[in-house]
Amino acid sequence: MTAWKSGESTTSDRRVRAGEQTVRLAPSFDEVYARLRRGRPYRADVDTGRLQLERANRDGVAPAYQVVVPANCGPDLRHPVQVYLHGRAEVVIAAVRQAILASRPSNWRARGD
Repeated sequence: MTAWKSGESTTSDRRVRAGEQTVRLAPSFDEVYARLRRGRPYRADVDTGRLQLERANRDGVAPAYQVVVPANCGPDLRHPVQVYLHGRAEVVIAAVRQAILASRPSNWRARGD
């Protein structure tokens, strides 16, 4: 099972191609299960500490974010993923509320209607 390397596919098209290649190889259930149990291969030579990064989204906007990599990080160690959200929460809450209201059937009434 050499075509599939977990973690190497970064775009949807590449993931689809990787999946098709894997299916063509016709690996056994035991091979696939063993590969999934091993997990992704990680490099040992990674930057540690607080990393300031950015990544462009589909709209071309590249919001900044931070990743904190523990100093003792290594390919054989497991660390929890911690996500901190901040910023314009009221805008997100208003957008979610609006989406919920827009998706309800027209015969429903809001409290107080």
